[in-house]
Amino acid sequence: MATPPASLVLWNELEADAGAGVVASEIGGNGTIAGTVDFAAAKFNNGSLFNADADWILFSQMKAAQSVKDWLNQDGGCIEFWIKSGFNFAGGNGPNAQHTFASYGGGPMYIMIGGQGPGTGIAWVMGGASCQTDAGVSWSTNDLVHIACVWSRSAALAGAKTVAIYVNNVLAASGAGAIGAIAPTDVLLLGNFGDGRFSLAYQDNLKCWDYAKVDFSDKDFEGYTPTDITAFAAIQGTNNGEIDLS
Repeated sequence: MATPPASLVLWNELEADAGAGVVASEIGGNGTIAGTVDFAAAKFNNGSLFNADADWILFSQMKAAQSVKDWLNQDGGCIEFWIKSGFNFAGGNGPNAQHTFASYGGGPMYIMIGGQGPGTGIAWVMGGASCQTDAGVSWSTNDLVHIACVWSRSAALAGAKTVAIYVNNVLAASGAGAIGAIAPTDVLLLGNFGDGRFSLAYQDNLKCWDYAKVDFSDKDFEGYTPTDITAFAAIQGTNNGEIDLS
């Protein structure tokens, strides 16, 4: 199998309980289930649905060291995933029912989709820096949507910005606020924080990178894109975007 890039620090397909409440990662630490997580068809095979209070998948702590595969880089990084939407999302108006997809303890960092009522769109906060999409982002029930949230302390994004949101490989929002300190005890979790906003979408194929990735032309590959693959356009429509790297 081709060697994965060192910059891919966490990859979890989010498609099944491997037993004992563990969602096994292909790269990085495994996720552990709290509450009940449902699995059903999404982008690549199954995705995960969090549809009640206190349902989530918990990953490891965030640390500064980058040598450990499941620790994110606080200075620059990216979280990307697919959703299969369970609701119409038009003109930036989503139902006040969408849970937070990823958070460090629910405070310093979070991604929320339609969770704050009309006009919110996709909100992305990292260490106090924030941005959110506007009415230009929309989709329909059962649409497959690729979302990536990126951060850079050195303001290297989209014209001196520190945070950005990409939807289907298109820049959808950015912000220039300073990124504050992130406590190393905070954890990465996907799911519902017990505030009554239940999930209305399956999440699939979580990838975390330790650099500010902004090119998502590889989004239709379930795994990482090997450097020797050059005919992406010719093969991306085959086998639902999956490639056998063995």
